[in-house]
Amino acid sequence: MIGEVFAGRHVEWPDKSRNAFMVNRIMAVRYPVQASALNGMGGDHGNVVSYWTTAPGLPRGRQPGWVYTKVNKKEQVKKVKLDPAGAAAWMEANEVGPTELAEAMRTDPSALAEEVKSITKSMGVDV
Repeated sequence: MIGEVFAGRHVEWPDKSRNAFMVNRIMAVRYPVQASALNGMGGDHGNVVSYWTTAPGLPRGRQPGWVYTKVNKKEQVKKVKLDPAGAAAWMEANEVGPTELAEAMRTDPSALAEEVKSITKSMGVDV
């Protein structure tokens, strides 16, 4: 890939040094381990470009499997409907507003639903 760009032409050392960052960045997409090693070594930039043009031992083919990994899916939390009167009473008792109510719903919706349900029952409203 990079060898095709520089092949058959005499490229001066300053030109190689000037383009080394972008060459290394482009090659890091396909060869992240080698690009990271070249960044860590901190060598001359012209040598980095020369490495990418002549490196015989680069693995060919697809990207390594560890670059893209699957993660476990989060459990779907069931939406809990709160009684408006009970929610208003809960907000008044805890001296909070609707923002804090929404935050409580995100952190522990089942506990909040039980608490609002008990407040609603104590108010005499059927749930």
